[in-house]
Amino acid sequence: MTEGVPPPSQDLSRFIAKTAIVTAAIVIGVVASATIIGDMVATRLAGLGESLDLRRIERELARAADPKNDFTPEQQERLAVYLRALVKRLQPLATELAPLFCGPESRRG
Repeated sequence: MTEGVPPPSQDLSRFIAKTAIVTAAIVIGVVASATIIGDMVATRLAGLGESLDLRRIERELARAADPKNDFTPEQQERLAVYLRALVKRLQPLATELAPLFCGPESRRG
């Protein structure tokens, strides 16, 4: 054998050791990332549950449906004016989005 050149079994041992180190580093990185991401998702989902208070939603729906909370004729007219302006402004965008919901033939030309 040539001096300075390790025997083949030593090369294989080094390769296996280096591969094990790299693999361990990757596994540790993936596990750490998954833990961090999992905690973030759990925190966000917990916040979502708090914001979806169904009792509050039911209360607000009942309040809105109560006849004593009807709009006055002036409020109805003001809202109708605002809605007409919004419809006019958003109509071109809605026309472009229509194929997503109704198919390509629904786009007006």
